[in-house]
Amino acid sequence: LDIAKCRWLQADAHRDDKQSIVDWLIAVWDKHDAIADNVVLPTGQLFVEALPGAHPLLEEFKLKHRAVDLLQANQNLKLSQIDGLRHMKRLIDGDTEDPNVDKLIKVDGSSTDVTVSDN
Repeated sequence: LDIAKCRWLQADAHRDDKQSIVDWLIAVWDKHDAIADNVVLPTGQLFVEALPGAHPLLEEFKLKHRAVDLLQANQNLKLSQIDGLRHMKRLIDGDTEDPNVDKLIKVDGSSTDVTVSDN
């Protein structure tokens, strides 16, 4: 547009030159509407679908993998709930020890006589 403005303001610009500038600007603005609808993102392989399409964008493998991930998440939730019930049962039975301890070593006795036992 700066080039068109510069040529338009030149003193020696003829009427035909000015008309060609006007025609050119009209052509640019007509194409601008079509160009403005497209957005180019330099991101490699990014594709964004604004509205739900007729076909899924994910390959069949990815869709099945997501289903497996969902099953695994449900299983982990169930295991966590069962573990919570086990902890509650221990508390009801009066066991307040840490259930996540793998090995407990008790040291009993005086400074001269020490007994170590694994429980």
